[in-house]
Amino acid sequence: MLIFKCKMCGGSLNIEEDKSVATCDYCGTKQTLPKLNDDRRANLYDRANHFRRNNEFDKAMGIYEQILAEDNTDSEAYWSRVLCRYGIEYVEDPATRRRVPTVNRTQYTSIFDDANYKAAIEYGDLHQRKIYEEEAKAINEIQKAILAISQEEDPFDVFICYKDTDNQGRRTQDSVLANDLYHQLTHEGLKVFFSRITLEDKLGSAYEPYIFAALNSAKVMVVIGTRPEYFNAVWVRNEWSRYLALIKDGLEKVLIPAYRDMDPYDLPEEFSHLQAQDMSKLGFMQDLIRGIKKITATESAKTQITEAVVAGAGSANIKSLLDRTSLFLEDGDWSSADQYCERVLDQDPRNALAYLGKLMAESRVKHKEELADCAEPFEDNSNYQKAVRFADDSLKAMLTGYNESIKERIEHNRLDAIYNDAKIRMDSASKEKQYKSIAEIFISISDWRDSRILANICFEKAEADRIAAQKEKKRKKRIASFVLPIAIVIIAFSVVLTTIIIPNRKYKKANSLLETGQIREAYTLYIKLSDYRDSAEKAQTLIGKIRVIFLQRNSLGAGYENTVGLKSDGTVVAAGSNLDEQFDVHKWSGIVAISAGRDHIAGLESNGSVEAVGYNYYGQCDVGEWRDIVAIAVGVYHTVGLKSDGTVVAVGYNGDGQCDVDDWSDVVALSAGYHHTVGLKPDGKVVAVGHNRDEQCDVDDWSDVVAISAGYHHTVGLKSNGTVVAVGHNRDEQCDVDDWSDVVAISAGHLHTVGLKSDGTVVAVGYNYYGQCDVGEWRDIVAISAGYHHTVGLKSDGTVVAIGDNEEGQCDVDGWTDIMVP
Repeated sequence: MLIFKCKMCGGSLNIEEDKSVATCDYCGTKQTLPKLNDDRRANLYDRANHFRRNNEFDKAMGIYEQILAEDNTDSEAYWSRVLCRYGIEYVEDPATRRRVPTVNRTQYTSIFDDANYKAAIEYGDLHQRKIYEEEAKAINEIQKAILAISQEEDPFDVFICYKDTDNQGRRTQDSVLANDLYHQLTHEGLKVFFSRITLEDKLGSAYEPYIFAALNSAKVMVVIGTRPEYFNAVWVRNEWSRYLALIKDGLEKVLIPAYRDMDPYDLPEEFSHLQAQDMSKLGFMQDLIRGIKKITATESAKTQITEAVVAGAGSANIKSLLDRTSLFLEDGDWSSADQYCERVLDQDPRNALAYLGKLMAESRVKHKEELADCAEPFEDNSNYQKAVRFADDSLKAMLTGYNESIKERIEHNRLDAIYNDAKIRMDSASKEKQYKSIAEIFISISDWRDSRILANICFEKAEADRIAAQKEKKRKKRIASFVLPIAIVIIAFSVVLTTIIIPNRKYKKANSLLETGQIREAYTLYIKLSDYRDSAEKAQTLIGKIRVIFLQRNSLGAGYENTVGLKSDGTVVAAGSNLDEQFDVHKWSGIVAISAGRDHIAGLESNGSVEAVGYNYYGQCDVGEWRDIVAIAVGVYHTVGLKSDGTVVAVGYNGDGQCDVDDWSDVVALSAGYHHTVGLKPDGKVVAVGHNRDEQCDVDDWSDVVAISAGYHHTVGLKSNGTVVAVGHNRDEQCDVDDWSDVVAISAGHLHTVGLKSDGTVVAVGYNYYGQCDVGEWRDIVAISAGYHHTVGLKSDGTVVAIGDNEEGQCDVDGWTDIMVP
């Protein structure tokens, strides 16, 4: 029996096999169920429903799209997309204690006309359809009430979008800046929507009609923010994403991002095509107000012209002509319909409905909804252009929506054709070059269905063919070597003669260094003499000794919103978020090292195999076949392992090349960051692959390094003299470690860096909003780990201390004991 979370309250549902509806024991809601063929699909639904219940509708929408890419007949996925599109939040009715829907993303389009709703009805069974129809009826009534209220509201010129309070309920700097802008724009005679003032006399549950009216009427939205997380706060993102959707639908609106005290590269990706404004620049406010007035003045002039035309076109004769046009269209009399539209335009040249009628007659459709089924977009059609030009916002949104539906259908068909052709070619491919060519095709449509996964499969098959070809080449080379044995002997003898004296001198020096305990220096010389006597064997022997010195086997791991600890008996404990069931680690035993990432955890067993649990969309937990592993490291969506022979293996997301470690050798330690991977060599040099926009992989010139740690977009190295080096993203000063000394261990977190000193005290630099760097009073610490926004430390008695963000309980480690001490 599968366990699935209630989509209303989040409680657990016990699902019986072959049932399509269930009733929640916690909130009493009867609800529809998805097709749950396996645990992975159930996890995808739980993750998407989690985002939807938290009003993160865009994130949820993306996961439902993944589900539909795998099965386009899943009615529940279509229905869930309906809930996201209309921003449905289920709240408890105080009177009945039942969960009832509220609408947070009102649309002009009725829910009954929504394509996803129609698909849900088409693919749902009898029981599901009944619930869908009842829910849709309730949502439609709520939306009609919202539209009725919103239509009575006066139009706004400007909508100010901002985060009002922080996580502690304190007013943000963004709110103060928005308040200042509101008063200055109001003073200029503009009507401004500013929620702190505009909604102060409204009930919280009744905000949506006024927000909807303001979003649709405002010609300009200014999004104000001083931190990346404020731009992406749930309700802030809800407002600006809805406004961008209106712009995408063809409405003439302008969105202006305004930031301060932050890097513009940290603005939401959706703003990349917009001209952002720096609020700290001199004259910003005057320039912004001047630009807004110019935009609103232009729109005001257009409105006055349109109103004058509409007022002159309101005669009963025009209405009668349009009624006749509708009847002709229903009868399929295209010529008469077009003639009557021309008669309307003779009296009112700006009548949008007449141009719509001409477009329908030309397209041979009887009802306007059928325009969405046309074979080609009509954006270049002059009748469509004029209909949109002279239409009100509702009609304009409807027409542009039909046109976008056609374009989306054509694009889907195009992507399907490319995808299907690539799959056929993939089935018949056998060579490296063929697989790589097909992989590039899948990458070109990486967001369509499972193209990204198939691209990775093609690359893997290409690599397998390359290795097979290499082996065949070596085999032929060995055969050829017997053809000229005498020549080979002569050449070998000549090489020995010409290289015997100098190599012998260096060999003796390497032996001397080894005898005095200078292991790394001796290793470097042996490597250079790898072809002389037993230098290669000695170098290989020394790698093991060096690895013992530098091997980082962690018994403590701070992840995204979780913390894990390795007990001395080889079992594992965990605290914090368990959204992806990464706390299944309580089943583990015989573990000698652990590592925690964003949503998954890995553990190294004493026999050299590896366990991993948690989020596995990119295959980051597929480590079941790994063997002979001596160290592990976990990134955000990838996992790496160090083998006893010094080579490295990796699985998971490889969009930035962070898993391209196949050619690494002689590695003694490694670390995995957000989207990059770092390795330490026996001679103190460092190698790195992956995302390098902030130069976090620029470690080629590092030397004499004994420990490494990879963070979000920065990399930290500990030198043998106890000093620390760092490269990469430094906006929060997480790389300011130049003055550190006497350090024996390091850990790089999301935006902060932590160092352990030889006396058991701890130092930290970087982002400290949650207090994750307040470690100055820690004593008797023997190991450290820096997470997303928290820091943990292991004491010599096996207990653990933690500080920083504790929203998910990731710092609740006070009761931990007997954690393995290094």
